[in-house]
Amino acid sequence: MKQYLLGPRSFWYPYIKTLPQPEHLSSWALPAFWPEGDVEFLEGTNAEVAVEEVRGNLRREYKAARRALREARWNGWEDYSRGLYHWAFCVFTSRGFRSSGVLPAGGGRLGLSSEDANGEGEKGEEDDDFGVLVPVLDVGNHDLRARVEWDKETEPGKVRLVTRETVGPGNQVCNNYGQKTNSELLLGYGFVIPETEEVHNDYVHLRKRAGGEDGARQGTAARDFLISLRPMGDPSSWVGRSRQRIKVEDGFEVLPALAHVEDSLVWDLVVAQAGHDQDVRQTVEKLLEESPGGGNVDYCLKRILASPTAPKLEGLVDKVKEALLAKLAFDYERILDPEVYEDGEPALVPANPNQELAMAYRRQCKKVLETVIRKLGGQLDVDAGSQSTKP
Repeated sequence: MKQYLLGPRSFWYPYIKTLPQPEHLSSWALPAFWPEGDVEFLEGTNAEVAVEEVRGNLRREYKAARRALREARWNGWEDYSRGLYHWAFCVFTSRGFRSSGVLPAGGGRLGLSSEDANGEGEKGEEDDDFGVLVPVLDVGNHDLRARVEWDKETEPGKVRLVTRETVGPGNQVCNNYGQKTNSELLLGYGFVIPETEEVHNDYVHLRKRAGGEDGARQGTAARDFLISLRPMGDPSSWVGRSRQRIKVEDGFEVLPALAHVEDSLVWDLVVAQAGHDQDVRQTVEKLLEESPGGGNVDYCLKRILASPTAPKLEGLVDKVKEALLAKLAFDYERILDPEVYEDGEPALVPANPNQELAMAYRRQCKKVLETVIRKLGGQLDVDAGSQSTKP
């Protein structure tokens, strides 16, 4: 924001002029800054929840930052507007790199300082908890399959983006933003990856919030688990495979009902059931006892996931499936609810690029839920344009 406000006096002025400009809202606004009419198209999805979280965080951050500038009598503090803050947030979110990824090892000190109102201050300590913008290298598009590395060692003081695969003349050199789902890409970059035969990126996030005094005391963060359109181990499930706890060998068959579910979520549900169900608890205890070395969770989880289900594990697996089905059916009803009016007419008819993007995203979210609900043995009723679920 400071460099933008300096205008031509800023060393970074030529670079800043290449960025989408603050006054052109539609060119940089991520979903958290869409008009309300566009955000309505995300209702019932993971993205809707995240948009509200981002908005709340930014309201608090901007209020605190503006107060700090005012109290410090920062030169021109009045020019640090909320709109400019939103622009800066979107630029950094969609283009920034983590400092440890692009700064040379041991050379992370950039002379960053905590300046006072007159531009004087002490240099801060080296810290990896910040982002940096890297002109030119920030133009690379995302490809989940791209094999790239950031080379910080070959030439002191320089960083290079190196691709580990052949790129022919006229072809695009892509970056890899990491194993991010479409929900994460939509929120952080403003796009989603379309489903193809070779790759899909459609997942629904199920969040488990840390609860109780123990969670609060230990600072346990909320945990997201994934439900996948295709089996987590499918070659096209790039993000799903990266999230799996169990790396199964060739020939191991996962129970179809659980194949689309992140395996850590399955274990989490088993532990939750064992906490209040004596039969489940006894089954888990026996599994742990018979595991190699005793207490081997991965061994137990693999036994639970295996197809066909061992007779002694059928009751446990059925209860996990029931818990999953109840949650997914609830989420499915939430995503269906805003789509039609009471008279059956469609309520969400896209009329601009934001709304079309949101509709493409929500269609895939529905497809994920429909696929996994059916795999779990649930039924989808379709009649006269309305849909619902039942066990």
